[in-house]
Amino acid sequence: MLALAGLAGAAFLYGGPPERVQALQQRYAGAHRWLSGKYFIDELYERVIGRPLVWLSDRVFLNLSDRWLLDGTLNGMGALGRWSGGVLSRVQNGSLHRYAWFVMMGIVGALLWSWRHV
Repeated sequence: MLALAGLAGAAFLYGGPPERVQALQQRYAGAHRWLSGKYFIDELYERVIGRPLVWLSDRVFLNLSDRWLLDGTLNGMGALGRWSGGVLSRVQNGSLHRYAWFVMMGIVGALLWSWRHV
């Protein structure tokens, strides 16, 4: 029933001369502005929720977590890989005698550790 009343009101206003709508618009200018602005919900949402979320995502999530935590961790792991590769490149130089020496030291260390924990 309410829908039919709305249709009848719209047909009365917009089916007649344009002066009828303009007269109502001027008479109820505040209500027309309020209703034309869709109760300004979009503007309120933007100020209360949208702007703070954009600030939070830019300042906190992008700078702190993404750039500092994630990028810092990945760059640190890359630096650790470069450093350990530089150190291990001196150890693994192709000398068979040095490899045999490291194997013997490992066996002696494992035996000492196992005898100590028996």
